[in-house]
Amino acid sequence: MAATLGPICIAGPNPWRNSSDPAVKTMAERIFVLGVSLTVVGALASWKRSKRITLLEATATNAQKMRDDLQNGYSELVEQHQSICQELIRVLLSSIAARMEFGDSERISLYGHNGTEFLLVGRFSKHPEYAKTGRSSYPDKQGCIGRAWHGGSCFVDNLPDPLTEKRRWAEVLEQEWGIPKRVSNGLAMKSRCLAACAFDHSSQGRRIAVIVLESVRQNRMGPKKIDECLSAPERPQLVRFIEIMETFEPNPDYARDEGF
Repeated sequence: MAATLGPICIAGPNPWRNSSDPAVKTMAERIFVLGVSLTVVGALASWKRSKRITLLEATATNAQKMRDDLQNGYSELVEQHQSICQELIRVLLSSIAARMEFGDSERISLYGHNGTEFLLVGRFSKHPEYAKTGRSSYPDKQGCIGRAWHGGSCFVDNLPDPLTEKRRWAEVLEQEWGIPKRVSNGLAMKSRCLAACAFDHSSQGRRIAVIVLESVRQNRMGPKKIDECLSAPERPQLVRFIEIMETFEPNPDYARDEGF
């Protein structure tokens, strides 16, 4: 307002030059001074407003940067925490494998469930290729792992030999276990003997994971020996690590509320 009225007062008519009336001259001088004052006040107000806007913009930028830094720091912390948990899980799995006298023909894996599919959280095998992580996720309605998830446990020890009966082996996996041939053909470990068991949450009772034992050799594991190993002290520890890892999983509702 002041910035608008000031220039109008200054730029308006200057009557005292042609007027002999002192009162008129005095009034004109006052109007002129008022115009100058309003112009100065308006300029100062505009400068302060501009400075305040700049300060607010800088504050918003700094707040966004701080938020991004916190988010990145938290993500790094979660990754480190998950990595430590996965390594400890691998150590526990190796202990079970040693009790089972597993060699280069066997593998043991632990899968967590995120509500829609399985995620590999730990794996151990003496065989370098079998020890690799493989796929990032696994359907919960396929294979021995899917059957154990829905039924509590699963065991099969007589799958066809994929070396001499590759087509038959792939057909059995597809027809009886729901694994498409395009998936089974890409498996690094073509198992003939599998055992799986579901793990429940220690306090909530809901199903949270499945452990899978595999061998490329037929009749490698018996149900009795498997039960003995899965009732070993490593089981509650594995369950606890899965529970800890669950607490660091992203919460979609929270992320949406926070604008992510």
